[in-house]
Amino acid sequence: MPNHSSVTSTGGLGTNFEQYIQAAFLVGLLTGGATPCIPDARITKLNFQTTDLGYATDDLLVTAQSETGQQHRLLLQIKHNLTFSAGNESFEKVLKQLWEDYQAAGLFDSSYDRLVIVKSNLTKDEHNHIKIVLNWARFNSSSAAFFQEVGLSQQKQTRIEVFRTVLAKVNNRVISDDELWRFLRCVELLDYDLKSTGSVDEAFLLQLINLANPNPDTITPLAIWREAVEEAEQLDNNGGGVDIAALPVRPLYGRFASTRLRPVRQAVQRLTANSRVLTGAFRNAVDGVTLPRHEGKTTILQALEQSQVVLVTGGAGVGKSALVRDVLAEYVSGSGYWAFRAEQFNLPTLVQFFTQQGIQEELPSLLACWALLPQKVLYIDSAEKLLEGPADDAFHQLLALVKDFSDVKLVLTARQYAVELLINRYRLEKSSCVTVPQLSDEELTSLSTQAPKLPQLLGNEKLRELLRSLKYLDLAVALSRKTLDDLSAASLIEFKAQLWEYVVEDARNQQDVTLPRRRGRAFQAIVLRRAQRLAMSVGAEDQDEAALQALVRDDLLFQVQNTRERGFSPTHDVLEDLALVRFIHGEWRPEQGVAIFFAAIGSSPALRRGFRLWVEEMVTEDVASVLPLLSQVLSESSTEKYWLDETLVAVFRSSNSQVFFDQFERELLSGEARLLGRCLRLLHTACIQRTYLASKATGLVAPIGSGWAAALGFCARHLDQVEHCPFDTVQLLRSWKAAIGMPQDELPAGAPAAASIVFYLFEQLEQGHNLWRIAADGDSLDGLVTLAFEVAELAADQLRGLLQRAITPETDADGHRRTNLHEKLVCRCLSGMATAQVCRYLPEVVVEVLNHEWRARPRQTQPDHYFSFQEPLNREEQYGIAAGLSLDSASIFNTPVWNLLQYRAEVGIPFVVDLVNYCTQAYRQNRGQDEALTTHTFTTTNGTLLTQYGSHTLWDAYRGRGYVPAVLASVLMSVEKFFLESAPGEQLNHWFEYVLTRSESVALTGVLASAAMARPEEFEGRWVPLLSVQEFIEWDASRAHAEYMSSFGFGDTDNHLARWERAESNKLPHRQGYFNGLGSFVAHYLAHQGEHSAQILAILDLHQAAVTDATNLFWRKQLNEMDLRTWQVTIDKEQNLATMQPAYDAPVQTMLTEHEPYAAAQSQQLRMAAQIGDFLDGKPNAAWEVDTWLQINAEYTRPGRKASDRNRLVGLAMLGLTHFSDSLDVDQTNWCWNTLRSCLEFKLATMNDHEMNVVFDERNNLFDEEHLFQCFSLLYGFAPDETAEQSALLLLLRTITAPLYEHKQKYLFSHLRGVFFTKYPELLPTIWAIVVEQARQVATVRAADNYHHISRADSEAAKLASLTTLLAGPIPAAAIDQLCPPAYDPELLVRALLLIPPATSVPLLTSYFLQMTHLLVADLSLPKHPSYSRDRDEERKFGISQLFSIRTAVGQIMLFNDTDLAKSLLETLLRGLNQQPVGRFSTADEFLDFVKNILTRVIIELDLLGSTSANATEQANRTQHFWQLWEHLLSLLITPATLPLAPLALLDIQWEPTFTHWQPFETGQTYYQRAVQQFGPTHLRSWLKVLATVGNKTMLPQALPSLVEICRNHPEQVAALYHAGVAGLFVERLFQYHMRAIQQRDYYLTSFMWVLDTMVNFGSSTAYLVREDAVTFKGN
Repeated sequence: MPNHSSVTSTGGLGTNFEQYIQAAFLVGLLTGGATPCIPDARITKLNFQTTDLGYATDDLLVTAQSETGQQHRLLLQIKHNLTFSAGNESFEKVLKQLWEDYQAAGLFDSSYDRLVIVKSNLTKDEHNHIKIVLNWARFNSSSAAFFQEVGLSQQKQTRIEVFRTVLAKVNNRVISDDELWRFLRCVELLDYDLKSTGSVDEAFLLQLINLANPNPDTITPLAIWREAVEEAEQLDNNGGGVDIAALPVRPLYGRFASTRLRPVRQAVQRLTANSRVLTGAFRNAVDGVTLPRHEGKTTILQALEQSQVVLVTGGAGVGKSALVRDVLAEYVSGSGYWAFRAEQFNLPTLVQFFTQQGIQEELPSLLACWALLPQKVLYIDSAEKLLEGPADDAFHQLLALVKDFSDVKLVLTARQYAVELLINRYRLEKSSCVTVPQLSDEELTSLSTQAPKLPQLLGNEKLRELLRSLKYLDLAVALSRKTLDDLSAASLIEFKAQLWEYVVEDARNQQDVTLPRRRGRAFQAIVLRRAQRLAMSVGAEDQDEAALQALVRDDLLFQVQNTRERGFSPTHDVLEDLALVRFIHGEWRPEQGVAIFFAAIGSSPALRRGFRLWVEEMVTEDVASVLPLLSQVLSESSTEKYWLDETLVAVFRSSNSQVFFDQFERELLSGEARLLGRCLRLLHTACIQRTYLASKATGLVAPIGSGWAAALGFCARHLDQVEHCPFDTVQLLRSWKAAIGMPQDELPAGAPAAASIVFYLFEQLEQGHNLWRIAADGDSLDGLVTLAFEVAELAADQLRGLLQRAITPETDADGHRRTNLHEKLVCRCLSGMATAQVCRYLPEVVVEVLNHEWRARPRQTQPDHYFSFQEPLNREEQYGIAAGLSLDSASIFNTPVWNLLQYRAEVGIPFVVDLVNYCTQAYRQNRGQDEALTTHTFTTTNGTLLTQYGSHTLWDAYRGRGYVPAVLASVLMSVEKFFLESAPGEQLNHWFEYVLTRSESVALTGVLASAAMARPEEFEGRWVPLLSVQEFIEWDASRAHAEYMSSFGFGDTDNHLARWERAESNKLPHRQGYFNGLGSFVAHYLAHQGEHSAQILAILDLHQAAVTDATNLFWRKQLNEMDLRTWQVTIDKEQNLATMQPAYDAPVQTMLTEHEPYAAAQSQQLRMAAQIGDFLDGKPNAAWEVDTWLQINAEYTRPGRKASDRNRLVGLAMLGLTHFSDSLDVDQTNWCWNTLRSCLEFKLATMNDHEMNVVFDERNNLFDEEHLFQCFSLLYGFAPDETAEQSALLLLLRTITAPLYEHKQKYLFSHLRGVFFTKYPELLPTIWAIVVEQARQVATVRAADNYHHISRADSEAAKLASLTTLLAGPIPAAAIDQLCPPAYDPELLVRALLLIPPATSVPLLTSYFLQMTHLLVADLSLPKHPSYSRDRDEERKFGISQLFSIRTAVGQIMLFNDTDLAKSLLETLLRGLNQQPVGRFSTADEFLDFVKNILTRVIIELDLLGSTSANATEQANRTQHFWQLWEHLLSLLITPATLPLAPLALLDIQWEPTFTHWQPFETGQTYYQRAVQQFGPTHLRSWLKVLATVGNKTMLPQALPSLVEICRNHPEQVAALYHAGVAGLFVERLFQYHMRAIQQRDYYLTSFMWVLDTMVNFGSSTAYLVREDAVTFKGN
């Protein structure tokens, strides 16, 4: 009998998943699909349950053969779920099996075979750490290199040690670094989402099966897949195998025809071969010396694991493509990748893209051949070339296609200038971006030692920065071999000229003296032709063939040969730039003028890029040659704005912009400095660049080019002139500020000038200069204040004076508050952001501000005529902190204390100690009688007796749990960070001693305890005396438990940096490693025989001696756990392991034993509640069968069980009736019904008028509350008899009339309108009539003289009796026109409206709609109370909360009811609006807001109908009804009072920016054209917002000329283009979706360019980027 046991026979959760994986590999064998982990290999054999073959890893043995004929084995261990942790038994078993097979000679060859762990889904941690570590092991050539790389990441080190720990345990010995590295090199981690809803892997497998299916008409791919799963199950049960050379004779094996797969395989082979040719040209080497570039490869790999799209960027020639090639070849071995050139995608469709390559198959079919591969990578090289075509290109289709395939990755390389353009064009915000840096000094030095010619070149400072580019460095080495000239002093222009002469032309060619010139002409012709045609390659029949072939041989040209023609292209874009700059230089002739020059250049992106490079070079190297160009561009008014801006931007991006500001000073200042303003706008619009330091698509924006410093210097020299362009000056300063945040040792160029300008500006603000006040407002002023703080070292005296004036005095002589500038200065000084420099250079001033602002002032004495009631002190005041100083949460970034401590500890530490002592004493004084602090004494190591005051709250205040003021917690966090991160040594110990001995508060002692646990040996035992205080140990244990049980510390949702810092702080080893805080630390310290163990044991002896029978049992338990001398040792002889655990004394052990059942019951309750909640909420894979319901019900009804508010009785009852009613017996159904009734009764009985009581009872589970108010259809529908039905209706009426909060009313009335009365429409008139009658009775009772003397119980009893009587009938009839306050209670009148379905056609109820609308119009027309408080509007009858509910209901009625009724309601509302008085204190604004909200609701409801309704007819009818209603609205908007509704007539309701289409527009174009004619000239911004979002598909681009015409005829409307968000989105959508149509019509293109130019004039960076793209289409 075979010696194996299948998982099927032994059971387990992984059974089905294992067979699915086995079936997947079986399909791979039968289709010849690619094999994971092994490059270019095909599966030849499968063995199932392989223990009888000698393997410990027994789930599946895969044998594969590579193209070279080499055999490979994959040993698969398949686990549906597996946790990679040292304490996980399953992981330990898996690793043990893998290790045994790894060691087995003859069964495993580490050179060719792989050990594979397969999971259903990888966690984020496994993606980001485990998988990457395994890749690192394979890539690094030695264990030393591997562990050096791992050592750079603490998280990855931790994961490695998990493997080492488990392997050491299973081997019972230490595992060396080399052993671990060699083992991990063989381990692969794969994941497949088979068995998951919407499985991507299954979709690829089904596609692959479909391709191979010889009989698609008779059997489906899904049926074949099921057969494969069944076959895998049989093979798994029997321990069988399948060999491709001898397939079994069973139906499944006849379902696959290799001939059908041949075309797809050939296409895959062609793509793979093309990819190898393309990537083969990439070299990560200089002069044959390869660069390792480990860090860059690691970053790209990590980005691949995190994102589907990865952008790899960097400057020209830095080696982006070669780096990606290396990653794909080395790291992603076994995964498939195809490489393409970006130009190939400049086609309208993806079909054309593949057809051009001779491939007829679609991409999903091609990818299906890689179904088993863990990653499928599509690599696009030089993605900036995508910008040369329209946005709706083949690449756009590719993005849309792969979005649904999560294991398909896209990698793009692009120059840095193009990244933001690509992100904007293709909406790649969620991509990861990796910046490949230029070569570092270390890399250049390393190369110099191996390439003899390099030192001379690198010694030339003019060339050194250029030679940090890998490609330029390689070309320079090639040049040095061909020229005898000395390049050590060559200029940039001379160097490039030599590159052209000796590398491109090969001037030293002695065999054919004419060939060099022919080479140069041919190369430049190809480059120019390719740039002008926007083609990947171009023909060159008119060029010299010998020259072409010589260029190809020298690897300067790439030759493409297809069936149609032969084409050429440069092998590198650096060479292309060289040729383009040379061409442009030859075209510039000052005497011909700029018009001819720019016409010669044209609009292609490559030539425009060449123009910018040429200008930059000329300004830097030969300014005299370019000055005439600048002069003509500035003086000729006919020059297109685009070329003016292009020229200026090129100058500003150069390294010598100063010459421009010197030469054209007069022009810059003339006409109220109009040109200067344009230059400043261009700087912050176009001279910025994102640096992607991390794998995020956002990056860091930083200024680029010398123009910034030059412009700042110019403005500083002409301060009297910058007032002509205040907004541009302010924006320039704000944008330049980003340069300070970039990594560097000193302030960037321009800092002194920026300091001069900003403090001049502050002087103007203090003097009340109005124009500067407007320009520097809000966020702008925040940015300027931040800038002033960053340049504190340059203007310390000025900043000191400003801060002191800001706080002394707080009010001026006339009693006015401090100015906005002073407020901003103080707020910034109190912050932790951008205060490093002010803390470094002005620490005493910072402390002065903190003391002034933080310390509470005495409360003002109120005059005698005020009430004597004094509000209690708030939390801040109790601690002596200023009352208004309340932060959202605690963080080191919320105060400047961290900066103060790290830069000027001699000032910061005394300040902190004084502040914390002050807060503690204030708390003692303010709260001493209620919450007295305890006193604690202990003796320091030098014999000093200390006394401190404290409590548990103060002890862990530094953890920011919200019990102390956030300011105090933030300060304490900063102190902890200081002690955790400061360099060890005498100074650190001095400050530890200082804080310990001078502190009067345990708040600081808790911080010191944390530092001691993290760095015990570095504080030389000064912390040991803390252990002598029992409360310190107990408090720290409580702190640690609280942190373990909750994930606090993330309250500051707006400050992402603070959130990150708190998260990282929570992960510190001493936080996570010591579950009992100081107690666990002591045990760990003693176990490792720390230096001060003897002193600690002496302290523990004192604690033990103080123990009595009355001692707290938890303290006794903790003492046992700390003192290792009391621990018990257990020896496992079989495993040869010893374990230690605490040995508790009898009372403690009894307590622990008694607690176990309670803990188990709690755990079970939580688990069942979670199961119910997940099912109710519709979470994926959360549904379960009736057996689970019966199990939970049995527990909930078990005799003697303990009731708990964790139980979800309502949820279980509702699931029983909705999902399992057919399977329940009568008793179980009755239990469900009675449970719902009982919980409703309890809810109503415990609810007072304000619903403030919180009742802890299992009938009152808060998570079930929403469901409880939506159970009436079940309660009535499952009522066992007529009496029960009446009882259910009575409960419904009681609930409708109960004092419910608004959100609970929403649950109730949405259920009644949408479910209950839809199912039981016959009950609607009765329920409505009873509620209306109840409204009359309630009003009558309230009008009685004795109303205030009626008890709540009597009132509820009377209501119950009344409702019972009314339900029994008859119900008094009421005239609709008489239903109004005060005769009827307004709250119940509103509820009577809310319960009616909006589409009802009952005449009585539709009349009620009109009556309520008239009442609301009349009520809103009444005067408001002078206090502006709705609660005190004695004249009005309807409250704020009622209005919120009503406007939603009226909006729904207007959409879903009869058109005539909707028009009547609309007329009533607008008539009321026209009757409102106009004035400052009128009701018009409030009434207008009410009407706006109703009309907005109508639009939203129609939008919701389109996304939720499956009834196309109903949707069409409602849409037609809507446009009829809006036509009526348009005809009514003719009075001044109604004109504010014009945006709603244009459908402007603040649509989400992601929306691009609204289906009703497809039938509403006629209406909308009339609306634009009527309101476009006055409300252009509203129209623009619609065009940019929901109107994109139906209105663009045809609306573009009309929009421009409005702007030209109504200049005041041009301001709509100034709003960056709306206008920016508008032009992005135009380019992204409509550029082809715009290009085809001149008037569209002209209009588009006018909009872009106007926005660029306003300083829109978005418009500038879009214009960079759009210009390409001019003339094409």
